[in-house]
Amino acid sequence: MWFLERHNEETLYWLTHNNKKTKIVLKRNIKFTNHLDNLIYRKYFDSNQGYFKYKAKGFNSLFISFNVDLIFVNWDNIIINLYENFSTNKFSNFHSDAKFYYVLPVDTIKKNKLNIGDALNHQRLSKKESKKHNKIDQSFY
Repeated sequence: MWFLERHNEETLYWLTHNNKKTKIVLKRNIKFTNHLDNLIYRKYFDSNQGYFKYKAKGFNSLFISFNVDLIFVNWDNIIINLYENFSTNKFSNFHSDAKFYYVLPVDTIKKNKLNIGDALNHQRLSKKESKKHNKIDQSFY
């Protein structure tokens, strides 16, 4: 049960690029219902929000109503593929060596100057940061 307490779908994470925090806060899609709530039932994506999934080898944007930036990283947390402005109703390529994929707002790749070969990871928000973020941004839920 400790895993569920530490890593559930409500836990928030900072996206880090080359070991520097970005202003993007992530949630983890663990179950299919998370995918529905976080991506399919949404009408838009705020510029500071994103989602990630563990051990996902591909991405399906069917029924998502907006374009996204999509990033795959390997087991060394190195970017192996980038999809800028990934459109709706598409499938990404299969990535057998992917550890995570990150679903981010459009233009995140450009704004943060992400490239294949860069280090990309996530870091859990502290309890203080998490409470502060929850008060500010209720659209994440």
